[in-house]
Order: sequence, then C-alpha cells, then structure tokens
Amino acid sequence: EISECLVGSEMCIRDRNGSEQPATLVELKSNAVVRFRWDDAEEEDEYFEFNIHVEPLTGDVALIITDFADEDEVNDTIELWNKQMDILHRNLGA
Repeated sequence: EISECLVGSEMCIRDRNGSEQPATLVELKSNAVVRFRWDDAEEEDEYFEFNIHVEPLTGDVALIITDFADEDEVNDTIELWNKQMDILHRNLGA
C-alpha cells in the first residue's frame, strides 16, 4: 500500500518510448485515487489520474483514467491508454 506521506514526492514516469518525464504525486486516497501532475505542465490543473470506482449495486469495478494531452497528441494518448488497458486485461485474465 502506498503511504499518503508520499504526496508531494517527485518521481519520473516512463512513456512508451522509454523516456522519463518528471511528475509530482498530488493526491492519494488508498484504494480509490492517485493523481500526478507533470512538473513541466503549462497549466496548473493539468494532471493524470487513476480512479477506481466500485459500483455499489453490482460490485463491478471500473478504472477511470484522466490524462491531459496537447491537441496534436490526443489520438496517440488514447491509443496508448487503450493498449495499456489491453495489457492489463490480459494480465488480470479479464
């Protein structure tokens, strides 16, 4: 389990090309949300986030990903997350 004391910690996130981009952990709620802000983001409210949502009635679990991208990178970003989700599904056997 990731400790909430890590909020504000700087780390590097690797993209699909293997290059690293520095990001800061800005929010962490155990088993619910983790949000990072890119250190070089132009806007203060640019972030990427993983949010785990459990449907109360059915118990179904959804992983909601929010990621800001420049206009010319939107399609590439969507493609990247779709591929990452395919890999996650295979690894989980879903």
